Amino acid sequence: MRAGFGRNFRLILLSLFFISGCSVSLFNGYQKDPGYTGEAPMSWFKADSGHFLFHTRIDIMKNHLSGLMVIKPMTGETYRVVFITEVGLKIFDMEFFADKPAKVHYIMEAMDRNVIVNTLTNDIGLILMTRISSQKPSVFRDKSTRKIAFRYRDKGRKYYYHVSGEDGRFYKVVQKAGMARKVYADLYGNEVSGIDSIKISHFAVKLSINLYRIIEDSNHAAD
Repeated sequence: MRAGFGRNFRLILLSLFFISGCSVSLFNGYQKDPGYTGEAPMSWFKADSGHFLFHTRIDIMKNHLSGLMVIKPMTGETYRVVFITEVGLKIFDMEFFADKPAKVHYIMEAMDRNVIVNTLTNDIGLILMTRISSQKPSVFRDKSTRKIAFRYRDKGRKYYYHVSGEDGRFYKVVQKAGMARKVYADLYGNEVSGIDSIKISHFAVKLSINLYRIIEDSNHAAD
């Protein structure tokens, strides 16, 4: 797997560098809604379940990585995220914080490049809501769906978290730089069972992360 990944690595780096600077310009389809009184977005990963386990597939150009991803809420706004293959090979081990950049405890050699590390930490941080959770967001309404979107800012980027109701659960995130849409994430789940699946996609490059939650049988595990 490492050899196959390495053969296309130069193309991957060039593509990620491309999307870091440009993308398809789109009309800003939001209007301010200062009268909204519902809850601001909250992370799906604050539940008291100990950890979240996902069957995960990462597609980068013609390279495919699949395995298990564990997201573990730690103290405060800190999360530990580990991704391993089905045969137990560790791909990466990262820690995410509210007030500082993510820390990479380990990443496989073929992926140990700044552009890939920055992309992965950005995408995962997007769904965890790290680095922006302490901000007071601006409230907008999506012109097409008429649903509420909360806007956050960080280092020249804008993050729009779309909520489906007043409980603060967000179902879509759009990251923009200027008027250009760079990354978006779709989240599926409900208030009772929590997060079910997530799809993260990039514009202008074939890069996606798909996560499907595995509900563990605690009684079986105890046996």
